[in-house]
Amino acid sequence: MNEATPKPMIMAPLSEDAVKLATAIYNTYVAEGEPYLSIPLKKLCEMYGLNNSHETYEHLQNLFAELNEPVLIEDFVFRGHLYKWEAITFCSFDEEWKEGDLMLEVTINELFLQVMKERMASPFITLR
Repeated sequence: MNEATPKPMIMAPLSEDAVKLATAIYNTYVAEGEPYLSIPLKKLCEMYGLNNSHETYEHLQNLFAELNEPVLIEDFVFRGHLYKWEAITFCSFDEEWKEGDLMLEVTINELFLQVMKERMASPFITLR
């Protein structure tokens, strides 16, 4: 039986700010060693030169929307499980932000990282 050649991971190019956000999330993940992260919103605001205002939250929401466009993967094995067909995103996050919130809760998708590492010709973040 001929096995189909796995298709590469293809996604739309990301803006510089979305790549910066992905890199910040990934670096926090590497530093903490856990896929469940709490990132200070103040740190993200400073990263973009924004103050802690409604515009900041709107900007971050737009970046997360850009970063989390679903990507289709086919025939991918991760931790012994075959993903025959799956739509995946970079991370999940608490979408109910309020201006007084201090932390952003993010869960990075380790499957997405592995797929990006193995199938993207030019990953948008440098993976270790």
